[in-house]
Amino acid sequence: MSIFLYQEAAGLKMPGTAANLGLWSEKFFHTWQPKAGKWEAEKGLWIKDMASRTAGDKALLEEAQGRREKLAQARGGQIATFTTEGVFFTGSGLEHPTEVGFLWHRTLGVPFLPGSSVKGLVRAYAAEWLGIEAQELQRIFGGAEKKGTQELPLELPGTVGSVAFLDVLPEGPVKLQAEIMTPHYSPYYQGQGQVVPGDWTSPTPIPFLAVASGQAFSFAVLPLASTDAEDAEKAMQWLEKALAYLGAGAKTAAGYGRFALDLEKKKQQEKRQAQAALKAQAQKQAAEEARQKSEVEARQQAAAAEAEQAADQEAMATAGCPEGALWRRELAEAGYDEPTKDGASVFSQVLDAWVQRMNAAAGAERAYVAKMLAAWYEGNNPVQWATPKKKHVPKVIAIKAVLEEGK
Repeated sequence: MSIFLYQEAAGLKMPGTAANLGLWSEKFFHTWQPKAGKWEAEKGLWIKDMASRTAGDKALLEEAQGRREKLAQARGGQIATFTTEGVFFTGSGLEHPTEVGFLWHRTLGVPFLPGSSVKGLVRAYAAEWLGIEAQELQRIFGGAEKKGTQELPLELPGTVGSVAFLDVLPEGPVKLQAEIMTPHYSPYYQGQGQVVPGDWTSPTPIPFLAVASGQAFSFAVLPLASTDAEDAEKAMQWLEKALAYLGAGAKTAAGYGRFALDLEKKKQQEKRQAQAALKAQAQKQAAEEARQKSEVEARQQAAAAEAEQAADQEAMATAGCPEGALWRRELAEAGYDEPTKDGASVFSQVLDAWVQRMNAAAGAERAYVAKMLAAWYEGNNPVQWATPKKKHVPKVIAIKAVLEEGK
């Protein structure tokens, strides 16, 4: 008989603690045994091996929890730690050689509960146990609402509700354990002929994997808008009661999936949230003070620029050059006021063009441009102004010639 995994399947061993246990469970079931010409799964051996392990990497789970807390803080949401009071498992309907499935997180390799399942649990508790009105249920959870067998019409078609439920993740490595269920009337439930449920039928023990008691899981509810914070707080209150009275996951009718709020961790989370809120407030205040300071400096700079422009205009008018302010603005746009570094500046690259413009101008405007170019040389390149060399010679001579014309 050929084995239907890999040729090396017989030598496969359980992975170390850092491995993705969910991937191992879903892809590398290896306790097959040949019996009567076919392969049968040794369920008990597999479950025993898996139950001896803890699922999840501590560092990765702490990192994920840290991101969730930051997200809840940023969105003004609710996050709390609940601990399993008894056995919990989810995904029992998924296919697996052991006949009872188990839901694993794809990347973290830990048991988890989808946010959609939490949303359904809380909605059922609010509707059936608390009798919350359909309009409020629709506002918070979205979608159509059923009351009994009657489906109430949507007032806001396409609504998604005011809160979001995140996936439930463990806060640390999860301890697993083996469980057994023993259906007593399998032939009756399987509809084998006219069989009636009787005490003479043999029970069928079915082992399955579950989460042990005392494991901490993180539940989070976020408002979709800042105005929905009260709805998120209300949903978290309903969630606490639903986990205690109804349970989450599979086999809740048999008492599985009960959770209790971890009050100590709640206090710690509230303390961290308060510290984060104070830090955020301090950062906001510092940013506001910086913004105000920047506005004051901008106004001061604008006032100084206006005063300088007014002085230039007055000086040009006195010198008989009413267009001086326009020339000054063009010079500034060309980089006239930018500092020179290592003998080079933005304005030095367009100096030739400005000498040509000076030569093309006439009267007071020609004299004004020459004066401004001379001032630039004296402030940025005084050596070349005093003793010009190479490319500076014709420019300096032209500027000084125009200055001589005005004397």
